[in-house]
Amino acid sequence: MLKLPNVSTNNGDLIVSQPLINNPIKYSVICCISLNGDYLPPLAITCRKQIGSEIANFYGKDNFRICYQPNGFCDSDTFLKWTKTCFLERLEQLRSKHQYYGKCLLILDGYFSHMCKPVVDLLNSKNVILMLLPAHTSYLL
Repeated sequence: MLKLPNVSTNNGDLIVSQPLINNPIKYSVICCISLNGDYLPPLAITCRKQIGSEIANFYGKDNFRICYQPNGFCDSDTFLKWTKTCFLERLEQLRSKHQYYGKCLLILDGYFSHMCKPVVDLLNSKNVILMLLPAHTSYLL
C-alpha cells in the first residue's frame, strides 16, 4: 500500500500528496509546462520493465507515460522519442488550433541528453528555439 506524505510549499499554502515507495528503484521524469499552464503528461523513465499497479492506479494510466531504460536515466534516444511523440505532437496541435506557426521557445536544463544533434536538428526544423540552462541551475526557476 502507498503512503501519501504531505509536501507543502515554502509559504505553506499548497499541500500536495505524492506516493512514497519504500524501495530504491530509480525513476527519471521529463515534464513540460507552458506559461499558460498547459502541460504534457510527464514521462517517467524507469529501470524496471513493469511498474507496480499502485503507481498506475494512483496517477491514472492516461495521466503519465512510462518508458523503460536499463539504467533509469533519460538518454539521447529516449529524449528524441519524447521530443517527437510528445512535445512536437502537442506543439503541432496548438499551432493548428491557434493558427500560429512562428517560433516557439523550449527551455531545458543542461542535461547531456538534451544536447544531442538529432534533437537539436529536429527542433530547428520545426521552428523551435532551444535554450539550455547551465547544469544544476533549473532549481533557480
